[in-house]
Amino acid sequence: IVLALMLGISKFLMMIGSLIIFFRRRTLQICDAEGNVTLSIRQKLVTFSSLIFQVFDHDGREVLRIRRKGLVLVRRHWQLLDLNDNVLLDIVEDSALKAVARKLLGHLWGLLRTNYDILVEGNRIGGLRREWSIWNKFRIELQPYPALDQRFVLAAALFVDIIDPDRWHPWIV
Repeated sequence: IVLALMLGISKFLMMIGSLIIFFRRRTLQICDAEGNVTLSIRQKLVTFSSLIFQVFDHDGREVLRIRRKGLVLVRRHWQLLDLNDNVLLDIVEDSALKAVARKLLGHLWGLLRTNYDILVEGNRIGGLRREWSIWNKFRIELQPYPALDQRFVLAAALFVDIIDPDRWHPWIV
């Protein structure tokens, strides 16, 4: 009886833990040199097809959305959207072959690090390149594009790096 009771309680606690993880919201705050929050990025509570994050300015108004496209089998694909869900830019892994190798082998201690291309209407305007280091160092290359606020592009690139980090081993999801 005691064993059955303990198993029942453990199943209940695992179910509660699963629900908490499913509804956990990720948040990122970007601050200026004085420590004031300039942008805040929060995950929407429930999304079923893809991850959607809302970008808020310092006044708490939603200014953009960042979406991770769901059901992408090879290369990771993120989009920066306006409030009407129009695509402003795409952030896509640079190599399909390296993406498949990374899914099978991990990043092999830096040999297969994830790099991203930043595209506007299919044209490359920049990239997120990881530098060879034991630390998480990367370089963002970005050409001026008048229709986009550079702060939002940089925030999206930083957010993608934080949400989709490189994994040391392929079995860590």
